[in-house]
Amino acid sequence: MENLRIGTHQLPNQGENLGKLVELVLKEDRTDRKLTGKIVRDDIDSPYKTIIEVEEEGRKLYFLDNECRYQILPNQ
Repeated sequence: MENLRIGTHQLPNQGENLGKLVELVLKEDRTDRKLTGKIVRDDIDSPYKTIIEVEEEGRKLYFLDNECRYQILPNQ
């Protein structure tokens, strides 16, 4: 595997879920409140991170895929 450098102008190759809407539940939220977000990073190369953006009350929040359970919303 080649040594990838990640910087402000270079990310790992992105997967097919980039830009898709998702429904997510935070693992630490005991209320099981469902949020809607958008996948803004979907690495298919190292370091294999998925980041989801959620807008709530005028703020943008970002969650790693290991902080939540999520599913892609249909018809995209």
